[in-house]
Amino acid sequence: MANHAKDRHVRAVAVHIGAQIIVTHNRRHFPPHILASYRIEAQSADMFLNTLFVANPNAFQQIITEQAGDLQNPPQSVAQVLDNLSLEAPTFVHAIREWMRER
Repeated sequence: MANHAKDRHVRAVAVHIGAQIIVTHNRRHFPPHILASYRIEAQSADMFLNTLFVANPNAFQQIITEQAGDLQNPPQSVAQVLDNLSLEAPTFVHAIREWMRER
């Protein structure tokens, strides 16, 4: 397993369970040439969430709304949940905000 030493366990688990995607903040530790033979792709959280959102925007609106409703300490609005997500997933947050405005 030739990826970054601190992340070898992540790739090993992904290979073992037959995962197709590793979601990571540091894709440099999972170079495509290392993952290709296992048919695994490393994606940022932003890319992963945006791909899922495009596939089913209604479900994602419901998930974000439920997440906001479940947060108790402190309570958060949908806008606050999206603000928090925007640091790590700006493309996703922009897409879902635009989609929600159109509804």
